[in-house]
Order: sequence, then C-alpha cells, then structure tokens
Amino acid sequence: MTYLSPAALDTACILGRTPCEKHGEETWLHLYWTGSGLDFVFQGQDLEIGLQADWAVFAPYVSVEVDGAWIARFPLSPGSFRLPLFSHVDPAAAHRVRILKDTQPMQDDPRHGLWITGLYAEGTVTPPGRRKLCLEFVGDSITTGEGSIGANMEMDWIPAWCTAKNAFPCMTADALGADFRIVSQSGWGIRSAWDNNPNNAIPRIYDMVCGPQGNTEPYDFTARPADAVIINLGTNDNGAFSQPPWRNPETGEEFAERMQDGKPDPACVRAILEDQARFLRQVRSKNPDAHIIWCLGMIPGDLTEALKQGTEEFARTDSRVHFVYLPPVTEETMGARQHPGRGCHMQAAKVLADKLEAIFGKA
Repeated sequence: MTYLSPAALDTACILGRTPCEKHGEETWLHLYWTGSGLDFVFQGQDLEIGLQADWAVFAPYVSVEVDGAWIARFPLSPGSFRLPLFSHVDPAAAHRVRILKDTQPMQDDPRHGLWITGLYAEGTVTPPGRRKLCLEFVGDSITTGEGSIGANMEMDWIPAWCTAKNAFPCMTADALGADFRIVSQSGWGIRSAWDNNPNNAIPRIYDMVCGPQGNTEPYDFTARPADAVIINLGTNDNGAFSQPPWRNPETGEEFAERMQDGKPDPACVRAILEDQARFLRQVRSKNPDAHIIWCLGMIPGDLTEALKQGTEEFARTDSRVHFVYLPPVTEETMGARQHPGRGCHMQAAKVLADKLEAIFGKA
C-alpha cells in the first residue's frame, strides 16, 4: 500500500482549522476542533488511516462517513494505530470518505490530542473539489454537539455524549452542500464562561489556529474565506448570572455577573453587549466579505432579547449582519446532559439552512 503524508494531501481534503505539524521526520495533521478531519474521494481496493491519540482523562472520538452514510464512531486508546477503512472493495467504484474528530478540545485534559499521521492506499485519493459555500460556526457546547448523542438521563461529563455529527453545524452544512469549520468550546461565552471565568471567552482565541492547548499562531482567514460566520454565543454568559464569583487564584480578584431584583444587572448586560459588539467587529475584520449570523434560542435565557437588539444595532451600519431565533429544546427533543438532542439540532439546522438559502440561493 502507498503511504500518503498529510502534507501531500490537497488542501481541499482538510477540514477545519487543522494545522500540519512536524513530528520528527513525519508530518501529522492535528485534529483539534470538533468537526475537523479529512474529506476525499477514494477509488481502489484497500484503504487504511494512520492515527495517533493521547489522553489521560477524555478519549477523543472519531466518526467515519462513506458516501454520506455514518458508518462508524469510536474512541481511541492512547498510542499509534493503522485502522482499515476499506478492504477488498470494488476497485472500479469511487467512494466519498469523510473522517471527523467527533469531540471538542478537552480543556481539563492537557494530554488530550488526536493526529492523522497518514493514509495507506491501494488505489487513488483525490480531493472532493471546492464546494460553493464555506461556513464557519462559532459557539459553545451547543455548537460542539454536547448531549446530542446518548439517552437524555445521561449526565456524566464524558466525550461519549458529544458528537459533531448530530450537531447543527454539520447538519446545516450538509443540507447546503457546504464546507464547514467549527470553533467551539463547552462552557465558554462572549464575556466569560458559565462559572464567571473571564479567561474562557471565545473572542480571546478566535484569531488563533487552535487556542490555549494548541497552536496559538494567527489563523489564515484568507486560505479559505468564510461566506458566512454563524455565531451561537450567550448561553453561558446567561448562566453565569446564577453562579458564584470566579476568583483569580493568582491575584485573588473576583469576577461575577450580578443579579438585581431577580433580573440580570443592567450594568452587566451592557458590558456583555459591549463585548458582543467588540466581537462582531473582530469577526468582521477577519471576514470582510462574509455574512454574519448571530443565533440563539435552543436553550432560552434572559439575554436572548438583549443580544438580538445588540445584533440589530450593529446591523444598522453593516447590512450583512443578521439575527436568527433557533427553535427551543423541548422535553421531546432534549438530549443528554440537559442539552439539546439530535431532534432539536435538526430543527435548528433547518432554520439556518433556510436563512442561508435566502441569502445565497440554493446550491
């Protein structure tokens, strides 16, 4: 079988903010964000993929699709592997193959990592071709797909209950036949995380290839410009109002969103809206030609209307900025970990796909 280094693959095959890294004499593809991976056409008889995984607490999961069908999902033990994807198939048939990291970066496990070390092919691997649209999704656990797989009574914080495949970004992109990339982290927000930690805010890492646990070099937004950036942030900022203050372990300083008369303190809401506007300017500076959609609603909260107004205020001077309500989760569409399940993500993807089709037309 012929070995194909990730460095030799066409860039059209690579999904997400996915850097190639040198490991000795070899080049590996670092799958950092959820939904990152490879997308290619294989024609031949046998195909294997080389993977390297590491973790101490949270195992990375991988999903495999063939010709649009989700055929496998599995966790990886630490170590190096060559996994067979095809064996003795019809060499005359061409198959579209997509390999996705199914779980997000795990901030609480510094060892957590997944790399594609190469492909081993008895046949040809070719790029699928550029699709009409490229969509970038920015968000938190909802965008990551936390809870979108597994029974709704499951509450353990483990990667088994997270999957990019059942989440609205992948569903939206597939409905439109679009390329996509995801920047999302469970618990993070616009201004702070769910626990009031201001260090865990998506705007802090948006400009980077990966983030705190990965490649912090500036991301090249011009390599594959996004036609639309879909932001789903604010749920954790809303949750922070019900949490105790976060204390900086080094300085002792505290940070907290505050309640006033049973409602979010107006001064705190104004500060979040200022950070929202700052982030919209940041996203626009990196994506000068993209439509920007801020969407909320799958987990309703007190900040939804304020963030809608903040988006609309920004849109007064930028006509390519939009706000979209997403359908709220119900008892029937609830997934694991009290997060939206697959059914709710399907509803959200339909709303977003319709909005994007209204903007760009049908593929």
